[in-house]
Amino acid sequence: MEIQEMQTRDFEGGKQIVFNSVVSVFQDLGYVISQADVDTGIVTAEGTTQTDYGAAFFGVNKNEQAVASAFIEEIGQETRVRLNFVIRTRTGLAGRDDRAVLEHEPYQNAFERIEQAVFVRQ
Repeated sequence: MEIQEMQTRDFEGGKQIVFNSVVSVFQDLGYVISQADVDTGIVTAEGTTQTDYGAAFFGVNKNEQAVASAFIEEIGQETRVRLNFVIRTRTGLAGRDDRAVLEHEPYQNAFERIEQAVFVRQ
């Protein structure tokens, strides 16, 4: 429940305004939008990939990439946003490890920016 609370915020404003704000903030944070559908309220985005060249020197590719997703839904007079940030690590040809970001700061930062974007759009 603590994780869900950290990842969720309610906003005053319609779904379209909040949806557009989330997409805009993801782009401002350096993500490339891979999917955005206002009807379902789903937004997925990928950050840039960082390669560990030390590992590559020894013949093992190690790439890290930030991945973000959002679910946006209207609940009564408010619009709820749930964010999820993940660090995806790929090692070698088949190895992959996804680690959920469980620190509070990235979510707080994103929600503050979304709140500002909603305010500007209203």
